[in-house]
Amino acid sequence: NSGILLAGAATLTVGHAGEGAAAINVGTANDGGTLTTGSGLFKINKTGTVTIGNGANGGTLEVLGNITVDGGVLQEMSDMSSFAWATGKTLTIQNGGRVHFASSYTTAANSVHALSGANSTFDIVGAINIRNTAQVNVSSGASLAAGQIIVGAGGASGTLSVDGAGSAVTALSDASLWGSGGVANVALSNQATATLGGSLHLADSAATLVNVLSGADLTVGDLSMAAIGGTAAATLNILGVGATVTLSPSSDLVVGHATSGTATINLLDGGALTVGTGGTTNVLGTGTIYLDAGTADLRALSVVGGAINVNGGKLSFTTLSVSGGAINF
Repeated sequence: NSGILLAGAATLTVGHAGEGAAAINVGTANDGGTLTTGSGLFKINKTGTVTIGNGANGGTLEVLGNITVDGGVLQEMSDMSSFAWATGKTLTIQNGGRVHFASSYTTAANSVHALSGANSTFDIVGAINIRNTAQVNVSSGASLAAGQIIVGAGGASGTLSVDGAGSAVTALSDASLWGSGGVANVALSNQATATLGGSLHLADSAATLVNVLSGADLTVGDLSMAAIGGTAAATLNILGVGATVTLSPSSDLVVGHATSGTATINLLDGGALTVGTGGTTNVLGTGTIYLDAGTADLRALSVVGGAINVNGGKLSFTTLSVSGGAINF
């Protein structure tokens, strides 16, 4: 195996803003290559590409400082490769930069991921695990895509923020877990979108707060909120005209548990919650939906011990069953 180690606070810059071409290949032609950067800035400019592994060959990249992908490419092309990053650092992806992982990705402790600008992308074939008190911020038209999005895990919190028109988060068909093993905070705002092809579980075991604000849209399959019970609390705020949460056709919404935990949906100032055609809504004993100048289309609605409090707006359903719960106007 061969390797390169940059000493001390050394910086590493790959490529230029507009001229020439530069490439670093780690473990692409032969298995086992390694690159360890110094604690100075690791920057990949527009004409730069850094590749870790390829096919059956794996490489190792260890970064000890901040990372800026400024129009360039950082790509892991083999799931046999590994990426390690020092704690408390910042990854910036801007000006159309691209970061790709062929495997899964787990955030380093106390790290910040700042994605900004159209065509700036961070894509992961497997799961992204946002934990260890890390933050992922997507803004100004940037995008994040993964097979599965996990926020809060392993006993540590995670934060995901998506802001601005064109800013988007996408997950494929695997279940996304927010608040399963660690506190989760998720915010979508200012016409940002999140589209989850699979189900979304909120607060399976830890407190979870999701804010969908000011024209943002969240689209999911099945949605469950603190449905396992325990001590966790799930809160979903849908606030403002154009702010929407939509469940795909034939999907199910479960709010709360029969006896433990808490789940709350707040629909305020024009926010909208829509369960798709053929779907169902179950509001269980620890679940509450507050409707105040918003709209809720809940399809086949069952209130079993829970409550729906209507102080304005519009509540609609195709069928209704109430057992031990209440709809209060």
